[in-house]
Amino acid sequence: MPTNTGLRPSLPLAPALFDSSSQLAQPFGVFARTEAGDLGSFTAFLALALAVCRPRAHKIQGSMFTVKIEHAIRDFETWKAAFDRDPAGRKQSGVRRYRVFRPIDDPGYVIIDLDFDGALEARAFLETMRKVWSRAELSPALLREPGAAAASPQARIVLEIESRDY
Repeated sequence: MPTNTGLRPSLPLAPALFDSSSQLAQPFGVFARTEAGDLGSFTAFLALALAVCRPRAHKIQGSMFTVKIEHAIRDFETWKAAFDRDPAGRKQSGVRRYRVFRPIDDPGYVIIDLDFDGALEARAFLETMRKVWSRAELSPALLREPGAAAASPQARIVLEIESRDY
């Protein structure tokens, strides 16, 4: 089989994306040097999606990354004062918006959503928060297990997939 210098799936943007001289194709040389006929249309589509998203995989167009944090607290006023002191530097870390929730049946618990444009910022912020949680003077209201040096809130990064207003 002849070697194709640029994989060209039958999609409108494919020539620009898979031209081996294209900036987008450079990190994906493996796709650009694939022999013609090796990839089916689904695999070609997947390769195109990777080429488009990979250079900026931390940001998906129109999506929001949210750090969701949940934890037990001793009392809300102490927790809120520590939150307002902002030892992690929310705005400087890329937080676009935050929301604080309290379950209606558990005043000793808080849930916080912090929105970011990109996953890299969200991950970096979460690592910063883990350092904050490890220091009792920065997180005085968190419930800690007896003898434990650090609090262990539940935290994860989620990607908004769909949203609809009614």
